[in-house]
Amino acid sequence: MQKVALLTFLLCCQCVLAQTMLPNGGFELWTTTTYTNPNGWQTLNILSSLGAPSVAFPSSDAHSGNNALQVQTVSFFGNKIPGLCYLGEFDTSNPLDGTKFGKPFSGQPTYLTGYYKYQPNGVDTGGISLQLWRFNPTMNKRDTIAALTLTTLEANTSYTYFKIPLEYNQNIMPDSINLVIVSSSSDPPLIGQVGTQLLIDDLALSYEPLGMSALSAPLAAQVAAMSGGIAIKLSEIVPTNYQLCATNGQVVAQGTMAANKHFIETTHLPQGVYFCRLNNAKGQESSYKLWLK
Repeated sequence: MQKVALLTFLLCCQCVLAQTMLPNGGFELWTTTTYTNPNGWQTLNILSSLGAPSVAFPSSDAHSGNNALQVQTVSFFGNKIPGLCYLGEFDTSNPLDGTKFGKPFSGQPTYLTGYYKYQPNGVDTGGISLQLWRFNPTMNKRDTIAALTLTTLEANTSYTYFKIPLEYNQNIMPDSINLVIVSSSSDPPLIGQVGTQLLIDDLALSYEPLGMSALSAPLAAQVAAMSGGIAIKLSEIVPTNYQLCATNGQVVAQGTMAANKHFIETTHLPQGVYFCRLNNAKGQESSYKLWLK
């Protein structure tokens, strides 16, 4: 019995160690050289050597601990520079195109979680995006294994929790991660507003038991958004749980399907992107990204 308990303990430790975490996700640690950066992250503060104002700061307005990350859109000789913080490096020999996104990473997280405050100056759109990559030697490029995006940030004066599922499209282990936090959009017509601020704290990757099925056979279903709702059709009749979530992680509808067909009423929901997650009694799961008009 003692040997079994020891083996179980060692297996649990191995599982925990395999769960790669984000560096300095609480943004407590910062280092100042010729500019200031959160430890483990890169920002455009490196451009201060050219006279540009800083775009990322430690903020005492934290959700927990002493610091949070604050990114802010600024102006430099009439050019709008969004507050940008990312996992990667900056090539100082080519400052006009120096951002190099991505860091080595191994793991299959299920969700990205954290807290944010957003204070846009007028009409603006900030966001968080994450991609898990694996280098493809045949094509000589990085393939995207999983991804998520949070762009529907609402202006708020108190911290808002988010929990965003990663959508896996390949059942292979990634070798790198790309995570970008930006205060303003760079897409026309929203090209950023000077003074827009985004605060991020307690950013973390979640490895929940649900994520263990990422390597198992997916649940076969047809999920489609249509007028008035979302139609779900299963390939076989197996008790199946469904959960519909907004991009901030809020669950807006959930239940259990006893038959192979179900319709989720959505006329009361605002238009936008939603995620529908299904999991059944066999331990199979699937996730679908839908646009409600």
